[in-house]
Amino acid sequence: MRSHICLCGYIGYDKDQSCTCTPHKVSRYRSKISGPLLDRIDIHIEVPKVDFKTLSGAETG
Repeated sequence: MRSHICLCGYIGYDKDQSCTCTPHKVSRYRSKISGPLLDRIDIHIEVPKVDFKTLSGAETG
């Protein structure tokens, strides 16, 4: 998880949008999150982005 943390939220997660943070900003942002807090997060699930057209389809529940 540590490698996928940045201020804009796009680093390593979004194939359509690239991260706009400078390496210095990423480093500074990551240093604000404590190691013990990150150690307590046990489950990491990657959820791909779903475009709006798919979510707003005509099918109702």
